[in-house]
Amino acid sequence: MAGKTYTFTFDGEDLSLTIKNFMLFWKFSIDSQRTVQAETPYFSVLYSRKSFSELIKRPDFQEEYKNITIKGSDGIKFEINGAQLKDSIKWEYRNETHQLYLFEAADTSNTKPKDWFIFNDNKPNFNLDVPATNNKATILHEVEISKTRQVYTVIEKEDDKGSSAIAFVLPLHQTPLVADILEVANVDNTDGAVSLKPIKLKRKLLKAKQGCVTKEGSSTLFPDNYNANLDAKGFSIIAQGKFKNIQLNFYDLMEWLNINIEDNCDSLMKHLSLSVQGDRCRSLSSAQNDKDYSVVEGSTSLPVEMVFIDDINSTFQQEVYISPVEKPAND
Repeated sequence: MAGKTYTFTFDGEDLSLTIKNFMLFWKFSIDSQRTVQAETPYFSVLYSRKSFSELIKRPDFQEEYKNITIKGSDGIKFEINGAQLKDSIKWEYRNETHQLYLFEAADTSNTKPKDWFIFNDNKPNFNLDVPATNNKATILHEVEISKTRQVYTVIEKEDDKGSSAIAFVLPLHQTPLVADILEVANVDNTDGAVSLKPIKLKRKLLKAKQGCVTKEGSSTLFPDNYNANLDAKGFSIIAQGKFKNIQLNFYDLMEWLNINIEDNCDSLMKHLSLSVQGDRCRSLSSAQNDKDYSVVEGSTSLPVEMVFIDDINSTFQQEVYISPVEKPAND
């Protein structure tokens, strides 16, 4: 089955090409007062075509595009408020071509982080109902900042104080989770009025047997009494297609967190290239292959969002638990 496709336009100009693989990536920090500082975001696209398909029109390195739009038939639509091409890698084999682009958000110093991306018309077509069937237990996770969002997977690293790092992997909601973080990022917090709200993680254990017995638990990151002697560091990713090929291994995620983009984009491009190529990457022994294809067909599922935060608690005890609370079958 072919993967989902999206139109990709620059300043309203349709490049007459569809894309199936894209990623947004940016890093941020949260200090002891829950003040958020967001770094410059990056956007990457992978074109993957058989050699007899249309030629790829490369964007201009010198051009600062005012608006980039991604739109799909699955309800996904978002805009990037200005970007410039920073790096490009092209693989041309006898029978196929791959092109990896990396864009840097343009002039972010004059634009508030909450305006970097526009999700006003984003209406993803998904159903998050997860019924418990065949007497199998199902753990439902929800994360809440300004609103509650259902989560696919939670990864935590723990120490004697509780959770020292956490990752949320969730579907791309109409308003992404990171929008709540960018809403208060890079804002003067001298009066203490602008800071990140506590992040609440909720768990529900569902089991289908003579009705639904639910066990619940919750924990709070960055509570109102938060006090830390280290700044928490994090990154956020919105990915589709082959860019979702990031292993949910804690130490792999730490590699993404430690990417240094200040001097050049090589470190980020290395991670992007490894993600989109993986075991499809050719070697010296397969360079002459013109029979098999490794064209990336994209994903049949919707884009996903991941938020990873490290050093989240250095001075307070974090409670992470599931305590039994039975509920009536009809609840």
